[in-house]
Amino acid sequence: MTDTAESAHDEWDYQHVENQFGNTSAVSIPCQLRFTDEPDQDTDRFHAALEDRGYSPLDHEPDRTMGGRRGDGSTPYYDGEVCSQEHYNRLKILVFRGAVVRLYPHDDYVPTADELTAVIDALEVGFDATLEHDPIERDA
Repeated sequence: MTDTAESAHDEWDYQHVENQFGNTSAVSIPCQLRFTDEPDQDTDRFHAALEDRGYSPLDHEPDRTMGGRRGDGSTPYYDGEVCSQEHYNRLKILVFRGAVVRLYPHDDYVPTADELTAVIDALEVGFDATLEHDPIERDA
């Protein structure tokens, strides 16, 4: 397990919170990562890396490019869910603004640090760039 996965694992959670009216809602608290180099998005390579690590992509065409400031359409964007082949729990992956990655647990299940390591490894292979943990600034 990497230090990146270990610190990111401490950030995310899946909770049930009660609102002011007494209703309970499920809340997915993401962890945030950032590419340290310019990512090169190759969705086929990313999906193959996920499959090698026990995950299957669930969304049809989750990859896009954003125009960025110049409107050149070269900024990587990915918004999709993956599913563990072992226990079928899902994880939402959002890559946006070119270098920021947020991972959201689903189904009242927070993957283990080792499972998170596998997803981070697949992201690094698929986007050909190293990730570091970049915690989301939250109010107390």
